[in-house]
Amino acid sequence: MRVEYELKFRDVWAFYFVDYFLLAPIQSLFGGIAIFAFYVAYTSLSNPCNSAIATTIVASAIIAVLAYIAVLVGALFSSVFYVRFSADNLPALTKYRRPPVLSSMGI
Repeated sequence: MRVEYELKFRDVWAFYFVDYFLLAPIQSLFGGIAIFAFYVAYTSLSNPCNSAIATTIVASAIIAVLAYIAVLVGALFSSVFYVRFSADNLPALTKYRRPPVLSSMGI
């Protein structure tokens, strides 16, 4: 029995992209950037004379979520660049064939 499969660009990219987001230091970095964006937005939007603290918190949270999404999009593009232009992945983007199994039964 011969099993043939071909690793395509999408397969290798999906592996690197998912692996990239399973790393705890990367998630900590992305969360830290989002928390920093929240802090900066909250301090710039808060006003001592303004009593609408809830509005300021919601606006800051929206900015933090947008910052996190922006970092995710950057990671998406960096993983595409890594898979496409890395010399380590050139052997992975080929066709593989399992050699036939030679046995006395002919299977």
